[in-house]
Amino acid sequence: MPSHTEVSNVPNRALSQFGLAVLVSVGAIALFAGTVAVPPWQEVQCQRRQTLYWSERTAIRSRSFAGFDSLLTPEKWSSVKTPPNSNSGELFESTEFQIFWPALVGEWLVIGAVAVTVFSSLSRRWIPPTTQLSHQSIADPVDGTNEPAAEL
Repeated sequence: MPSHTEVSNVPNRALSQFGLAVLVSVGAIALFAGTVAVPPWQEVQCQRRQTLYWSERTAIRSRSFAGFDSLLTPEKWSSVKTPPNSNSGELFESTEFQIFWPALVGEWLVIGAVAVTVFSSLSRRWIPPTTQLSHQSIADPVDGTNEPAAEL
């Protein structure tokens, strides 16, 4: 007859591996949410042409890293135009802020790689390999043999 420890360890291993996956996933999602809430920004100096209702970018003068700031910061969503109110068809200089997408995607890839690495290293360390049940543990409990019971 299988001992109590042999039977109860198999579900606990699966549950603990699932629990470990959940914990690592929750941590990765929290870091992902943090990178979305406070993304990297870049400052863009550019030349724009005013059209009737909007302006279009005609040239980029320079780009520079502007640090990390909240996604809800109003200064990041506005632009500084020189001159402030230009006529249609007129060129003007503008300073704008944009999310620095290559850095943000790089952060997400690093978070994913770290999560996979942490899960694989912890799952090998904390969860022992599954043990196969011996013939004695699957033996017929009545007579102790491994032969199937005779049918009536």
